[in-house]
Amino acid sequence: MKKAGNGLVQELVRKRNSSNSDSVVAELVDSAAVVLAKWSGVSTAPANPSNPVAASSEMASGIEELDNKTPALDDTDPVQLVDMHSKRIVELAAKDVSDANGAAVQRATEALGYLCLKPKIKEYLVKNEALLKTLFSYAQNAKTAGLVFSAAMLVRNLTQYLPVLSEEQKRIQQLQRLSSRAQQPQQQKKSKETVADATAEDEEASQYDAAEYVSKRSVAVCKAGCIPMLVTALQPARRPSDNLKDAVAEIMVSLATTQALRGLVAQQGGVRVLLSMLTADAPKAAKNVDSSDEKLSAKMPQPLRQQRDKNIAFALAKIAISIPPHLAFQDPREIVRLLLSLLAEETETQALLMKFEALLALTNLASAQPGSAHDVRGYMANDLNGISLIEMVVLSDHVLVRRAATELVCNLVYDVNVFERFVKNADSCIPPPPSADDGAQASELLSERMPSGIVELPSDDEGDDGYDNQKQTKDKESSDDAYRSQRLHLLVALSDVDDVATRSAAAGALAVLSNDPRCCRYLFLAHPRASKVLLGLLSDNDDADDNAQKDPSSLVAFKHRVAVIWANAANSGDSRVLASLRSQPSILETLQEMAADDSMPYYGAAKSALEKMMA
Repeated sequence: MKKAGNGLVQELVRKRNSSNSDSVVAELVDSAAVVLAKWSGVSTAPANPSNPVAASSEMASGIEELDNKTPALDDTDPVQLVDMHSKRIVELAAKDVSDANGAAVQRATEALGYLCLKPKIKEYLVKNEALLKTLFSYAQNAKTAGLVFSAAMLVRNLTQYLPVLSEEQKRIQQLQRLSSRAQQPQQQKKSKETVADATAEDEEASQYDAAEYVSKRSVAVCKAGCIPMLVTALQPARRPSDNLKDAVAEIMVSLATTQALRGLVAQQGGVRVLLSMLTADAPKAAKNVDSSDEKLSAKMPQPLRQQRDKNIAFALAKIAISIPPHLAFQDPREIVRLLLSLLAEETETQALLMKFEALLALTNLASAQPGSAHDVRGYMANDLNGISLIEMVVLSDHVLVRRAATELVCNLVYDVNVFERFVKNADSCIPPPPSADDGAQASELLSERMPSGIVELPSDDEGDDGYDNQKQTKDKESSDDAYRSQRLHLLVALSDVDDVATRSAAAGALAVLSNDPRCCRYLFLAHPRASKVLLGLLSDNDDADDNAQKDPSSLVAFKHRVAVIWANAANSGDSRVLASLRSQPSILETLQEMAADDSMPYYGAAKSALEKMMA
């Protein structure tokens, strides 16, 4: 059947090129070429093809009539088909933008979209810059909705990244491909083909689908002008379909994956288009939110239900990572609720990536000057109750996710309400001043009450059921308050993990919080390991595998954080805290070393702490 189709296409091409060709023959050859392109593309399509092959009954009957008349021909080279359709598009685009020409360009574009299911053809087509510019410009000015959709699907096929699959999913996909080949007539003689053979062939064919190649193709289509075409197609006056919106959302995720293109996407109107495509189920930004609204503040953000909304939020997260919020968004609060919804996604492979990039984007949004017009810390943490969700993500087992969440917390503690959330009731776990006789007993009781590992954070309504009942103090109310203050304990524990960036962020948060005397009393009078953890941050870590741990600037940053904490503690006005600092010779020695070099950023804090301790 396919050989007969090749013969039909070649015969019709000859007729179309003749001097007496008419529009009927031209339309017929375009349709036949589209069917042939579908055959060529779908024959090597992935296990989940985007569209089924559906030839019209008239075309099928025409091919069957020529089945016995047309000699057996070799399969048409896909490259030849690409050249044929490319030439057809350029010829038609040079004419006026009429409905007839638009329909013909649509058929040729659809054929190219199917041919691009072959990875090698993607690389061949994307090098034809003149074709892409001509097609995108023509589609932008044309009024044919089908043409715009065909052009969008072509861009989608050119820029689509391979999905992140687990090992089991990869094996299933290999078996599906092998099974599909076994059903093809030309593969019947190769029925003994093994999974290893199929895998080797697939890897060779799909090398052009690697991230490096996809990124280069994304740059090429953007250079050719695909973004203005898509932005124009999604104007309300064009009445874009849901299928087109779904395709554009996927395209924007692919384009925003290339960091160099994020600014271009925002500059050419990609952000506004993405926000305009949100479904009715997507959470909308509330610009006038009353933080005292109990119904709103008690409900944490929920996962997005529509895949299009997930893709839109994912694309916006990528843009928000690299572009200053005040430049990319008219109001950064427009995307905060969407990004928080990504944090609530299940822990699948793709969901983890979404969660990680959403955290990076939220961290960038929370880096605005406190109190400025673009400061969204209060809206993010308090109005939307995002801080409760973020605290849960901090406990993630994934190193990168936990690191990003800790960095976000470090930025959020500049908000007054978040600050108070961490230091609230910290004094409740401060033991009374021990007498000379029961000092050892008080120290032992303190160690029992404050475990050194990371514990699960309670909600605001939960009581003290995280401790063992046998270790409760006589004062039940005091025990409850101590449990609530373990948000500070969480930061201390995160300052002692293996990941350097996580330790740095947690120590930075403690440095900010140490401006409150309650935090200082908690660190040096209540927590049994805080002083040891802070001193551990100053070690050189020469035996570490992570290059960041050996970076001299990293050690300087840690010294600055610790010096600030010690300076705030020494100047907290609490004699017990000052006595605790003086009782540790290692702290005094370290401060003397820091205060010896006035060129370092930690010199001022170290000198202030040292002067107070030596007074």
